[in-house]
Amino acid sequence: SFLDGDPDRPLVTGAVYNGTQTVPYTLPDEQTKSTIKTNTSPGGGGYNEIRFEDKKGSEELYVQAEKDMKLLVKNDRTKTVQHDETNTIKNNRTTTIQEGNESLTVSNGNRTIKVEKGNETHTVAGTRSVTVTKAETHTNSDSFKQEVTKDYTLKVSGNLTIDVTGSVTIKSASSITIKAGTSLTNEAGTSLTNKAGTSLTNEAQMSLTNKANMNIENNAVMQLTNKGGTMQTVDGGGMLVIKGGMVKIN
Repeated sequence: SFLDGDPDRPLVTGAVYNGTQTVPYTLPDEQTKSTIKTNTSPGGGGYNEIRFEDKKGSEELYVQAEKDMKLLVKNDRTKTVQHDETNTIKNNRTTTIQEGNESLTVSNGNRTIKVEKGNETHTVAGTRSVTVTKAETHTNSDSFKQEVTKDYTLKVSGNLTIDVTGSVTIKSASSITIKAGTSLTNEAGTSLTNKAGTSLTNEAQMSLTNKANMNIENNAVMQLTNKGGTMQTVDGGGMLVIKGGMVKIN
C-alpha cells in the first residue's frame, strides 16, 4: 500500500512473533518448515494453510483448505506422480467430461474395481466392445439375466458345455433348428418324449432304428403308417402280435 496512493511513498507493515503471537510450529524441532497460515474469522477455529517442509528426506508440500477448494485451469493440465497415489473421498465423487474422450491405461499390473456395499450401473448410448486376450470368468452368487431386443449370436471355436443342476427350457415363438455336421444324440435317463401338434417326422437317408429293451409303442388316433420302399421286416423274437378291427395282409 501507499500513502495517499503515491507510489513514491510506500507503506510497509510487519510483525514479529512474540509471547502472545507464537510461531505456528515449535522451534527448533520444526525449523525446516515454512508456512502461510491464515486463521478463519473469530470463532471459526480453523485455518487455511500452504506449508513447505524442506527437511532432507522428508520434503513435502502441504495444502489445507478449511472448507472448500476450487481449482480453475483455462487450458491443459498435466500431473505426474513418480510413485504411489492414494485418493480418499468420504462422500460423493463425480467426473464429467463435457466433450472429448477418456482413456485409462494400465501399462504393467492389475486393475481392481470393488463395490463393497451397493450397486454398479453401466449405461452406454452407442456400441460397447470388450476384448480379452486370455481366459475370462464370471461368477454370480445370485441370479443372472440378459435381455436382448434384437439378434443374439454366440460363436464358439472350440467346445460348448452347458451344465445345469435344475431344468432347461428352450422356447421359440416360431421355430427351433438343431443341426450337427456328423452326429446328434438325444439321451434321457428315464424318458424321452417327442410331441408335435400336427405331424412328427423321423427321416434318414440310409437307416432309422428305434430300439428298446422292453417295449416300443407307436400310437396314432387316426392312422399310423410304416412303409418300406423295397422291403420292410417286422420281427418278433418270441411273439409277434398284429391286431386290428380288420387286418389285411396283401
